[in-house]
Amino acid sequence: MSTVATTDPVLTPGQATPISLRGRLQDALPKIVLAPSFVIT
Repeated sequence: MSTVATTDPVLTPGQATPISLRGRLQDALPKIVLAPSFVIT
């Protein structure tokens, strides 16, 4: 029998999944683009 090792980090329920800079930028970009419109309105 062979064993399989995983490289995924073990996360406890209180930990958040690490997000890359690119992922954070993709989440924030729509807010950055729309913010001036809301401020002017």
